[in-house]
Amino acid sequence: MRNERYMLEITYDFDIDGILQEDPFLDRYQIQLMFDQTRQSMETSLQRKLAGVVCEEHGAAPKVLITGRYD
Repeated sequence: MRNERYMLEITYDFDIDGILQEDPFLDRYQIQLMFDQTRQSMETSLQRKLAGVVCEEHGAAPKVLITGRYD
């Protein structure tokens, strides 16, 4: 079922692990830029693919949780 009045909810949980935490060239700005680019790319695609999709049982738009770990 599709309905344009519902908005897709996307939650992101990005972090870095391992050797990236020790990288002297990867500062807070670079990390945020990397996360923002990933978020923008994924969100554009998901919004297009799931636009207006509604759960017939609950009458709500999908909720998407994206967890990413850069290592």
